Amino acid sequence: MTQNQLIAQGLVKDKDDEDGKEEEEEKKKDHPIVNIEAMLKSLGLAEAIPKLKENEIHETEVFFELEDSKMIELLDIKTEGKKFRFKEKIKQVKEKHEKAKAKLQLAEDMSEIVSETFEKLQKKASI
Repeated sequence: MTQNQLIAQGLVKDKDDEDGKEEEEEKKKDHPIVNIEAMLKSLGLAEAIPKLKENEIHETEVFFELEDSKMIELLDIKTEGKKFRFKEKIKQVKEKHEKAKAKLQLAEDMSEIVSETFEKLQKKASI
C-alpha cells in the first residue's frame, strides 16, 4: 500500500496534518484569551455586541488581527470618548498578553537550560 492509501484509511497519520494542528495551536496562543463581549460590556459598548457576529469578528483570533481603527469601524463606535476607552482597553489587553507570552517563553527557556545542564551532569557522573 502507498503512504496516501494508509493515510486515507487512518492507519498512518499525515505529518502535514500534525504540523497544521501544531501551527493552529501556536496561532491560538498568539492572541489574547479574552471574553470580547464582557470587555465590550465593561466599556459601556453593549450595543456593539451584535456587530461582532454580524461582521464575523466574534472569535479572538479574528478580532485581535484587526487594527484598532478597523475594529472601531466594524463595531460602529461613534463617540470619541468611547473610541479612546476602547483603544486603551485593547492596548492593555495586548500588553498583558505579550507579558504573559514573554513569561511563558522564559519558563520554557529555563526548563530547557535545566534539562541540558542535568544531562551534562549525568554524563559527567557516568564517566
